[in-house]
Amino acid sequence: MIIKFSIIVPAYNVEQYLSECIESVLNQTYDDFELILVNDGSNDSTPGICDYYLQQDSRIKIIHKKNEGLSEARNSGLKIATGDYLTFLDGDDKYTATALSDAKEIIQKQNKPEVVIGRFETFSTDGTGHIYDPELDQNLINNLNTPETMLKYILSKNGFIMTACRYFINRKFILKNDLFFYHKGYHEDEHWSPGLFCSASSYGLYQKPFYLYRIRQNSIQTIKNIISQLDKIRICDELNEKKLSYSQNSTERRFYQFQIDKLLAQAIGECPRYSLKEINKIAISASKTLDKNPQLLYNNKLLGKCCTAFGKRFGIIAFAIAVKLKRLYKGERMNWCLS
Repeated sequence: MIIKFSIIVPAYNVEQYLSECIESVLNQTYDDFELILVNDGSNDSTPGICDYYLQQDSRIKIIHKKNEGLSEARNSGLKIATGDYLTFLDGDDKYTATALSDAKEIIQKQNKPEVVIGRFETFSTDGTGHIYDPELDQNLINNLNTPETMLKYILSKNGFIMTACRYFINRKFILKNDLFFYHKGYHEDEHWSPGLFCSASSYGLYQKPFYLYRIRQNSIQTIKNIISQLDKIRICDELNEKKLSYSQNSTERRFYQFQIDKLLAQAIGECPRYSLKEINKIAISASKTLDKNPQLLYNNKLLGKCCTAFGKRFGIIAFAIAVKLKRLYKGERMNWCLS
């Protein structure tokens, strides 16, 4: 059985890494694919690199567009894709040599599941860190034949990162369920993934890491600015609206709640990194979200005590200051100012 893959690569100012990314696809041991390069309004040599490879291989398609962010870049690729299965590859990352051939075997053996969940490894050239991706149970996932059982399993896996790049997804399933990316800003994967899991009814597992994720200091994922934290809170509010469409005690509702709690905890937990003025901005936004999701106050005792004593907005500020002072007392080095 022939399975055609569509690999969608959004590329914005990644001239230093893009050739390595493209070569990792062109050198696959399985060759039935189309590579869709989406130049998202880059102002470096990224457009020229895309055009060069277009002349080298007939399997490559290119979209040159104005800069609108990762979500719209991926959507542009989705709209012209023709493969049986879709997958996403960021322009600064790469694949292992047998990524597609292994994925094909899994799709065939597991009766063409709607979603194949893969795993990743991280690498860096400057020692900026490592992200661990937990193993999943092959035999268990092969027998998880209902959405509810799969959602419960993912909920049980601490550290599971919901990144769009880890999946091979049936293209017709994406179109049928309107699984386009609608969040404009940071963390679009966290906004998109719950809809994917709550829509799918069959899964496969690619246990061996196939995706090589590059950790670098100035990438989207490693930038922890205040806009990033405010986007997390905004996503929580959007997911909260979607959560309400499911029945009160449903697994789908708990799945959305899990994602909301995680993102909200991350946004508030990052507060000690910022100035008091910036903390106040996060606190104003997060306090409204906490009103709808108070369980986080029970999960974090210090945050709960601060919010009980001062109210949610000023409680978050007090929490951030308390954490900062505690870290300073322990001799941890952090940037801090009261401007």
